[in-house]
Amino acid sequence: MARIVYSLGELKGSIGGNTFQNNRAGHIVRQRPTVKKQSTLKQQAAHASHHNLLYQWQQLTSDQKDAWNTFAATYPKTNKFGENKTLTGHNFFLSCNYMRLAISLSILADPPEHILPGEPPSFTIDLEQYSLNVERTGSISYAEDALIYWISLPTRRQTTSINQIRKWVAIEASEPGNPLDLTAAWEAATGIVWNPVQNFPNSNIFVCLQTVSKASGITSALLCAKASTSDIFVFDSDYLAYVAEFDTPPTDDRALLLNQVFIDLKANNVFQGLDRLWLFATEEEQQSTVSLKNPSSTKLEKINNCTWDVDGYTGNGTDMYLDAHFSLLEDGGQVEQNSNSFGGYCLTEPTPTRAFMGASGNGGSSLILLRAGDSTLAESNQSDGLSYINQARSANVGMTAIVRTSASNADVYIDGVNVGSYNRASMALNGYNFFILALSTNDVPGSYSDTKIAFAFLGNGTFDQAKLYSILYDYLSAIGTV
Repeated sequence: MARIVYSLGELKGSIGGNTFQNNRAGHIVRQRPTVKKQSTLKQQAAHASHHNLLYQWQQLTSDQKDAWNTFAATYPKTNKFGENKTLTGHNFFLSCNYMRLAISLSILADPPEHILPGEPPSFTIDLEQYSLNVERTGSISYAEDALIYWISLPTRRQTTSINQIRKWVAIEASEPGNPLDLTAAWEAATGIVWNPVQNFPNSNIFVCLQTVSKASGITSALLCAKASTSDIFVFDSDYLAYVAEFDTPPTDDRALLLNQVFIDLKANNVFQGLDRLWLFATEEEQQSTVSLKNPSSTKLEKINNCTWDVDGYTGNGTDMYLDAHFSLLEDGGQVEQNSNSFGGYCLTEPTPTRAFMGASGNGGSSLILLRAGDSTLAESNQSDGLSYINQARSANVGMTAIVRTSASNADVYIDGVNVGSYNRASMALNGYNFFILALSTNDVPGSYSDTKIAFAFLGNGTFDQAKLYSILYDYLSAIGTV
């Protein structure tokens, strides 16, 4: 763009694409700029509304315009920052009617009664990893007022004097729900994907509320608050994959407990060694069918309406059981012939010699048969019969697990403690479905258990059983199951 300094008097304006102007640099002429930026859809809608109101003002009679001028001179306008400004009648007409059109009300040709809106309700901002929510803690009469939500781009500023970057994101003429999720509206207004942990950590987000009187179109000052993205609680990615399979998301308190389970399992190198882990003590039954590890895998299936409540599943000892839809041979990524583990937590004492969980076929078994006197009966992909581990217990309540550690050795754990080992040669893993609260023999159920079970797992034989027990016991204790 050319810029020429000239000395011809006070020539100003644009001629033939050239603009003449005076500034501190002297008298200059330059090419008239061409605006290349395109308005957003919101800006286009605002421009259209403004042009319409300008036209409507022109249609008013002289008496109506005088009335608006008198109205404006009588009542100073409080702007969004709480400052009183005296407007012209024309400006007051535009301001009131712009707001009324925004909430689908008719244009006022005559000045309204001077009805002020109520104060904006108090509110809190909840910034989360994948959402931005505003919860009103104060009240508003939607019969009389509407509520505007303003929001900012991410900023390092600490004060609310950020008018140049504040965005109008929503106006609600009726109850929109509380809390209100503004994530999509924020993204549309700013053009930024809401991913604060990665894209704008340690930034402030301002939210401001403003009320509008439906009768007059007069607006209140803004009530603003801020929240920092540095305070966002970051959920574990595997936890998020787990709850994504839920039909109903967990409550906030339960979400924090479940997320901590994932964090602790990973920190103690337990999660890495699992193929499946089902928590049956959940808030909703469908949630209990989802495995914490590999949650998108085929869901657990209850057979013959196996009884569920918030503490787990209970068998009836005759025909109820759970099909894990997991075979050691086909579905195991961590389970190996000479390194595997499986077990779970019983809340009630079962009838002796009933299968807690397992699969049998091809001449070998992997199962736990709980309690025969003071003994735990166990097999781990072996072909030469049950192994008895003597351990006096008043009841088979708690976590029992069998862990194969080599081609010839397996251990039995009770509540994370190794209570005995036995020597049995391993054999190839079978391909039949694992059942829980029953034994699968060539995929046919039998030896049904009548215990109540809070969780069950399958994995390799290398992770720390004491850590697994401690983490899951803490979870069960926190929700009141144990």
